[in-house]
Amino acid sequence: MWQRPDGITIRELRERADIGRAYITIVTTLNRLRKKGLVDRIAVKGSKVLTFRYVSRYTRAEVERDVASDAIRQVLGLGVAGPLLVSGMVEEIGEHDAELLQELGRLVDKKRRNSRK
Repeated sequence: MWQRPDGITIRELRERADIGRAYITIVTTLNRLRKKGLVDRIAVKGSKVLTFRYVSRYTRAEVERDVASDAIRQVLGLGVAGPLLVSGMVEEIGEHDAELLQELGRLVDKKRRNSRK
């Protein structure tokens, strides 16, 4: 859906090579996403048969940020193991991506400065 800002129909989804699902499975999934407020359904005007285009309510970046935030909250909720996991993540990031580690350091410093005010 993120690749199709004007939305995508169920037929278009089924035609995609990487979507090997039955029609009813796609309908059920899209209806569940709609009930959760993640996608909108727009009726296609001029269509002989009632057809809907489904559009994501959130950008890919917004969804990824939300998933990451949920994962971090779960890690931090582990009590004693939480800090150990976070320090392990910092260690791994430092070994694989020094620029990302520096950016995280800048973000931590900025958050510290803002939280003191």
